[in-house]
Amino acid sequence: MIKAKVDIIIAVTGPATAAAQRATSTTPVVFLVVPDPVGRGFAKSLSRPGGNLTGLSTAAVELSSKRLEQLRAAIPGLKRVGLFVNAKDSSMSRAVEERTRSTATNLDVLVDVTQIDAPQELSGAFAGLSSRSIPAVVFMQDPLFFNERRQIANLGLSNRIATMVANGLMVRDGCLISYGPNFPAQFRRTASFVDKILKGHSPAEIPIEEPARLELVLNLKTAEALGLEIPAALLAQADEVIE
Repeated sequence: MIKAKVDIIIAVTGPATAAAQRATSTTPVVFLVVPDPVGRGFAKSLSRPGGNLTGLSTAAVELSSKRLEQLRAAIPGLKRVGLFVNAKDSSMSRAVEERTRSTATNLDVLVDVTQIDAPQELSGAFAGLSSRSIPAVVFMQDPLFFNERRQIANLGLSNRIATMVANGLMVRDGCLISYGPNFPAQFRRTASFVDKILKGHSPAEIPIEEPARLELVLNLKTAEALGLEIPAALLAQADEVIE
């Protein structure tokens, strides 16, 4: 892209943004589906990025607390939960684990962390939760887990383990519950950043946006297959219920 002298690079996910950052310090980069842009070193701050990168954050670390709270609301008696993180993204995994454990302490929930290095490890990881009688698992927001959403949904059902994920599309593919940004809306929002840059604004001065709206998505077909009855109060809060 740099050799082709493109005007702007759009980078989707943290790894893609890191690659773009390594490739150029001058060509504007607009990123999205990035959990923690300041923590990952893509910007100096959300309000003033300060370099050639700007875009949209998914605020995934901050939302880790809320995901556990919503899972507990879906399963009121929950006392133990798994947390699957990507072993190849140690800094993000550590931040999500710390935030989740802090919330779990307040909720009197024990957290069992499993580091996943490759898709082939998911089956064994689910089997491990099942053997330890852990009824639910939270997934950190990560491309690895999104790409394996159908496998994750199937493994959750076959092991009778409830799955809390970060993306509503994963729930539409069979996971139990999600809480997070509307990702298609974030892709559409990217166009406004491109427009500003093409009109002469510097990425250094275009604030990074966090999600303006968060969605709770529930799959009642999955809940029924798992033998769960989702409380009416949570159903009333849901932005989308799959029946």
